[in-house]
Amino acid sequence: SHDYGQAMIDLRRTVAKPNDSIQLANAYLLLIKAAIPLRNYDEALHAIHKAMRLPQLSTASKQELLQDAARIHLELSAPDSAETYSRMLLASQPDSMVTFRALQLLSAAEARQNRYDSAWYHLQRSLQLIQVPKPTIVQPSTTGISVAMLALALLGWGAWLFQRLMRIPSTDNPPDKAGTSLH
Repeated sequence: SHDYGQAMIDLRRTVAKPNDSIQLANAYLLLIKAAIPLRNYDEALHAIHKAMRLPQLSTASKQELLQDAARIHLELSAPDSAETYSRMLLASQPDSMVTFRALQLLSAAEARQNRYDSAWYHLQRSLQLIQVPKPTIVQPSTTGISVAMLALALLGWGAWLFQRLMRIPSTDNPPDKAGTSLH
């Protein structure tokens, strides 16, 4: 079993007296992850604000913090703040999955503000990101069909011509009037 309370105390000590900036960034991230399940949202938001100022924090970590802040504000019934963090997340050059989450959070925040048209628009945009494109069925072109039919007609005409030529008697031995050849 995890003792989140003790973990929070230890993390607060680390944040108060870090050995280096990387340890400080990691301590803030852990403090946020420990505070959220305990519903200690004030401490989580405070740690998010502090962590966002750290220059060594990766873009992915900042995007995760923005998502956490938007979710917390939705949980606290503060849709204006949730919308702000969702828009910041969209502006952070996210990949498609983060964009999907940001649009979902933005839609939820707008719906709580009774801005249903905008919420619907952002919800539809998010769903477009996860739709699988339908396979395209290649239709034969009319030009291709015409060329194939022409080739078949030429092949048939060539076969007919070949058989016709094979039936013609040779001119070396012309038949006499009785129908027999001279040789």
